[in-house]
Amino acid sequence: IDHPPEIINLIPGNLVKVAESGIRSPDDCLKLFRNGFDAFLIGEHFMSKTDPGKACKDFIDEIRHPDTSSSEKQN
Repeated sequence: IDHPPEIINLIPGNLVKVAESGIRSPDDCLKLFRNGFDAFLIGEHFMSKTDPGKACKDFIDEIRHPDTSSSEKQN
């Protein structure tokens, strides 16, 4: 998460760039996306939740609407 510019420059431009570890928040995905990553593998974050499906939906909603707070989404 902390070194995406250095890592992304090592990956040939014709390949899909997938971040595969250490993603714990929508902000992490947005940061990686802004630094050139195309896709994300997120597993442990969701599997540690009581309802992984809801956690995934909430995570995606946060990425799609980063300016909306959690309390606004619940209303």
